[in-house]
Amino acid sequence: MRNLLRLGPVLTLVGALIIPVTATAQQTPSKDLLVTTAWLAEHLRDPAIVLVWTGGTPPSQLIPGSRALPHERLMTMTDGHDLPAVGDLVATLQNAGISNDSHVVIYGEPMAAGWLFFALDYLGHDHVSLLDGGLEKWTLERRAFAAPVDAPAAGQLRTNVRAAQKAAATDVQASTPGGGVGVLDARTEQEYASGHIPGAIWLEWQNVFADSSMPVFKKPEELAALFAQAGVSPGNTAITYCAVGLRASVLYFAAKYAGLNARDYVGSWSDWQRRGLPVER
Repeated sequence: MRNLLRLGPVLTLVGALIIPVTATAQQTPSKDLLVTTAWLAEHLRDPAIVLVWTGGTPPSQLIPGSRALPHERLMTMTDGHDLPAVGDLVATLQNAGISNDSHVVIYGEPMAAGWLFFALDYLGHDHVSLLDGGLEKWTLERRAFAAPVDAPAAGQLRTNVRAAQKAAATDVQASTPGGGVGVLDARTEQEYASGHIPGAIWLEWQNVFADSSMPVFKKPEELAALFAQAGVSPGNTAITYCAVGLRASVLYFAAKYAGLNARDYVGSWSDWQRRGLPVER
């Protein structure tokens, strides 16, 4: 799992206050979904910023003010890959200091960062950004480092669960070509060729990055063109999937950043196969 979270050769307590409300999928504006390293450097002392690194084993030195949040706390690994129960997820996020009024800025291993963005979006948090270029770009620019914050003050997080952001196999089955929903396979071309969900279009997750050495995203208009080529244009919805939902979460973020509607098929190909559903080659 840890190796899967890295970019690879192409790139590399306050008690939980839970008010679950089911919301329909809706288009999220791209504004503020991505922040630059220069912007972050200027806002490191902003008390509203909650800076979170996520991935496997955290480095000993991170961007000053960072809280390290291991990916294993944000995804169930047994009986299918999924988000933890809402109460457990909220408690984990609160322990990292996240509140409703926080501006959460995420970086780390790209797939883990995408997954945390998806988790917060699912819970209804409206001010979440990814750091463009991540730790790689911060390091290249020779900016300051510090040890992670050991015990941040707990946050208070009330949820407004957007259940529709988390797609299921039945949602994928209900989609029809040209019907306003495009199913996108974020895996490698080899994985796609060996078997995929019928009607799914291949759009490898790493294609959303402009740089081959760090996770710098393409411009929104470039991403919109990329999704349009895969059959998802403005007003339509992308259901993204991969092996378990991690790579799909990066594609999910990119679709949102491009101004599109998006849903992540959590469990993805492993869930599809476990259910014995049809396969196309």
